[in-house]
Amino acid sequence: MKRLSVAFLVLYFSCELNAAVPKLDNRIVGGKNASILEYPYQVSVRKFNSHICGGSVFHQSFILTAAHCVAGGMASQFSIRAGSDFINKDGKTIKVCTIITSENYNADTLDNDIAILKLCSPLVFSDRILPIALPETGEQLAAGSRALVSGWGYETEGGILPSVLKQVEVPIISLTYCQNAYVQYAKVTDNMICAGDTKIGGKDACQGDSGGPLRSNGKLMGIVSWGFGCARPYYPGVYTKVSKYRNWIRKVTNY
Repeated sequence: MKRLSVAFLVLYFSCELNAAVPKLDNRIVGGKNASILEYPYQVSVRKFNSHICGGSVFHQSFILTAAHCVAGGMASQFSIRAGSDFINKDGKTIKVCTIITSENYNADTLDNDIAILKLCSPLVFSDRILPIALPETGEQLAAGSRALVSGWGYETEGGILPSVLKQVEVPIISLTYCQNAYVQYAKVTDNMICAGDTKIGGKDACQGDSGGPLRSNGKLMGIVSWGFGCARPYYPGVYTKVSKYRNWIRKVTNY
């Protein structure tokens, strides 16, 4: 779910940086296999029919994902796969007709890292494809509360994509802690949520999880955005705070 090179903050974070400078990326590390029946809102966002990111169903015609997953691309290059446990088979594949990224998205800092994908045809809801509720404007998660992250991202830093959906539970970290952790490398803003095991690491999103859901209390509270490596101690994963964009989502989708 996260990380770009600190210099470019781009989706694939493949640049080699000085050892003193962390590399910011995205994935599920330290988790376990999951069923789409538990996460029926989870989708694979695909470019030229290859998985690049996660996304979340919140309406029959709309998907929420990270802006860095789709910025600069054309809608015709993208599709989503919904309703499957597997990254490359089963479920329903639907083309994307329109990409709307936040007008305030900053590709250098990953602030306002949120995008809406309008599908070319609506999803048909079933027990394997269902929308997730969105938080209200200003809704917060307290530090120490628990959240679930899911996706098909790397299971280890620098690993490979799994074939089956994964999940992991992570604790919410205070914004102050997160800002201090990243102070030398990146700016953590009030538009972001941080989550992860800061003492021993081992549980996190990773590369390929970007754009995917952070769920708490049955709501989509965060979108996987960025972080330093995967599941490292001290450095939590950073997520776009969905409650900051509830009015924008209504404006774009009338929902």
